Amino acid sequence: MEQSQKDKDNFQDDLLKLDLSIKKKKKKKPRKHDFEDENDNNDEKNKQTSLEHNNNLQDEYTYDFLLDRVFSKLYNNNPELAQKRDKVRLKPVEVAKEGTKKTVFSNFAGLCKELNRDKEHLMSFILSELCANGSIDGTERLIIRGKYPPSAIEKIVRNYINQYVLCQGCKSIDTFIDKDKTTRITFLRCNICQASVSIKPIIQGYRAKV
Repeated sequence: MEQSQKDKDNFQDDLLKLDLSIKKKKKKKPRKHDFEDENDNNDEKNKQTSLEHNNNLQDEYTYDFLLDRVFSKLYNNNPELAQKRDKVRLKPVEVAKEGTKKTVFSNFAGLCKELNRDKEHLMSFILSELCANGSIDGTERLIIRGKYPPSAIEKIVRNYINQYVLCQGCKSIDTFIDKDKTTRITFLRCNICQASVSIKPIIQGYRAKV
C-alpha cells in the first residue's frame, strides 16, 4: 500500500511539471498592402478584360459594317428608295473609230441624260483625261481627235461617275452639281440621302494639236 501511494504521488508530481496548455496559433491580420495588391490585380484584370472587349467590338463593328447597317435600315424603312436605286441601269459606251484619226462616242448625249450632267462638263473631263481635242457634232455625238479603244473611254467614264455623279454615302446616281455663289465652291449633292460633298473642278491638261 505504501508503495502504491508513493507511485501515485510521483505521478501527480510529474503531471504538475508538464505544460499541458495548447498554444493557439494567432491568425495573421491581413495587412493593408495585401488588400491593395489584390485590388490592383483586380483592376488590372478588369482593364485587360475591358481592352479585349473593346478590341472585339472594333473588330466586329467596323466602319463598313456600321455603314452597311445604317443604309440597310434606311432602305428597309423606306422601300421606295431601294426600288429607285435598283432601277438605275446605265448603257455601255458605244465607241467606234471613224477614219484614221477620229474616235466617235455615239451614245454620248444619251449617257449625259441618264447621268443628269451637262454635255460640256462630261466632254471636258474626257478630253482632259485623254489630253486630246474634240467637239460635239450636229447629232450630239462626241468626236475625239485620235484613235482610242472603247476600254479607255469606258474607264474614263467610270472615273467621271465616281467623282462627279455617284453619292459616296448611299451609292446613288440621283445627284446634281451645285456651285455656291458666295464661296464659289462646287458641291455634289444627293437627292436621296441629302449628302453633300465638295468636288474639284475639271482641270484642262495639255492637248496635242493634230
